[in-house]
Amino acid sequence: MKIKMISGGQGEEPRLPFFLKDIFNIAVMEMKGMCQLDKQKFELVDPKRNYKNIEEMPHSKDTLNQKGIAIGGYVRVSTQKEGQKSSVENQQKYLTEWADVNGYRLFKMYIDVKSGEYASYRNELQEMIQDIRAGKIRGIVTKEIARSSRDVMDILELKRTLADYGGFMISIRENYDSRTDDDEFLLVIHAAMAQKERKTTSSRIKVTQILKAKEGKGNVKPPFGYRYSETDKGKYEPDPVTGPIYKEIISRFLSGQGRDSIARWLNSKGIKTSRGGIWRESAIKVLLENPAYLGFMVYNTTTLLRTATGQRKRVRRPMEEWVIVEDAHPALITQEEWDKVHEIMLSRRKIDNRRRISFERKYLLSTLLRCGICKGHMYGSEFRSKHKKKSENGQEVTYYYYRYVCQGRNGRCDSKTKIYEMARVDMEVFKLIQDKVIMLTNPDEMVQYVQSRKDIFTDGLERERHKREELQSQIKRNEKAIKRQQEAYEAEVIELDEYRTRVTELRTEKEELLLTLDTLNRRLAEVDSAHETILKLAELMTIYVSTLDNLSQERKQELLHLLVQEVYLYPDYEVEVKWSFEP
Repeated sequence: MKIKMISGGQGEEPRLPFFLKDIFNIAVMEMKGMCQLDKQKFELVDPKRNYKNIEEMPHSKDTLNQKGIAIGGYVRVSTQKEGQKSSVENQQKYLTEWADVNGYRLFKMYIDVKSGEYASYRNELQEMIQDIRAGKIRGIVTKEIARSSRDVMDILELKRTLADYGGFMISIRENYDSRTDDDEFLLVIHAAMAQKERKTTSSRIKVTQILKAKEGKGNVKPPFGYRYSETDKGKYEPDPVTGPIYKEIISRFLSGQGRDSIARWLNSKGIKTSRGGIWRESAIKVLLENPAYLGFMVYNTTTLLRTATGQRKRVRRPMEEWVIVEDAHPALITQEEWDKVHEIMLSRRKIDNRRRISFERKYLLSTLLRCGICKGHMYGSEFRSKHKKKSENGQEVTYYYYRYVCQGRNGRCDSKTKIYEMARVDMEVFKLIQDKVIMLTNPDEMVQYVQSRKDIFTDGLERERHKREELQSQIKRNEKAIKRQQEAYEAEVIELDEYRTRVTELRTEKEELLLTLDTLNRRLAEVDSAHETILKLAELMTIYVSTLDNLSQERKQELLHLLVQEVYLYPDYEVEVKWSFEP
């Protein structure tokens, strides 16, 4: 749907339903993942905001020729082993000397003892980013790019995050400075090499660990109840202190105690987990299900993958890659006890399923729905099917049905209990809501609604607009020229030195163009934001007012409680809505 701009600036605001902005905000929040709009952006329509007083983000390039600016030194090692301590000291000394020679003031050393694969899990790195955001430091320096991260996406995200806050990053070994790398080509090359090195190192370590596991030796901290043998290196042996405690846990579980009760008993005795923490029900469950207590060494069953959002996700490996060694160490539980433990767990799980209550399903009309006959409140309920059905894999599955129920407790109903299909009632009510909203609004009024929330727009800037278009074209040609140089270097048509010289010249030209463009943008910013914001927001409003049924359950509930005071349900699914406003 195309929406045209409505001429005019100030004037009387369109007389729309009072809830229109709330509907729009709900719709925008629903779509924010797609259109990259968030609360701050749709607040553009708020006339109380004064954008002239908003401080502009600092540019990291402003610091290129400055002396004495504060920077942070970033040091990372993978483990806390003794050999890594000298690495930390060497990196600190190296960064300190470099900062002195190059005229920077080293504000603080940020030291992480973590793997280089996931930047989001390193506390000192995150603190360093916050210090840049707070203006305590203007940039970071590291000995080599691999110290900041060994993952291409992490390094790119770090560089862009710093740039968003007006910061920069420098890697001494690669002679890399993000302030002179607009296209990020060199950064990607260096990051890819660091990632390749990490993968190679990880593969070598993994092979060694698998060989150890096949010999029945451990690669990680032994489970609670075991320790590493002093005589047979790498092998587990029962711990004289925690081993008997494990057996007591099994004894209590077999005697009828629950996992939560056992956890409370352990905590009351001051007994810690193998990691030194307090016991929880989930920790007892893991302990009861661990085959290591039967004498098995199990390894390489899972691995960590990186999701599209950059987070870690644990997944199960194919079974042919698993390493399972029987009788790798003395067992702390007999096979008979193990089988009995799992019989108890299975029986309790079945009981839990019979008591199942769905907390994921939120009844849409909770607190709003009343019986049309007796005017009493109706409630959402879950009913268990008497007959099981087979799923696609052939297993029997219990199905649950959702209904709205009037129990006739006030004595004024024509029957003791009335039951209505929940999905059908929800659909009927929401159809009435959508029809009402569409009737009360139209696209032209929506454009006026958004436009009335903007300040008076500046006119008469056609010459500046034309000049800006020319500059934007020149910048695009410059970027294409840089790309051609990259392609020539990748095809080995030119050497690295020649590539750097040519790209430096092009970047200098681009910086001059960008400075001129920035001056124009500041003058035209209000006009740009006005046109783009009004068209974008008005079109979103039109789309979402006509497709309210696509909202999530949570958004639907927000909309219901905004527009509806009460809903009365009559036999044959006849619905009457009492609105919270005058139609």
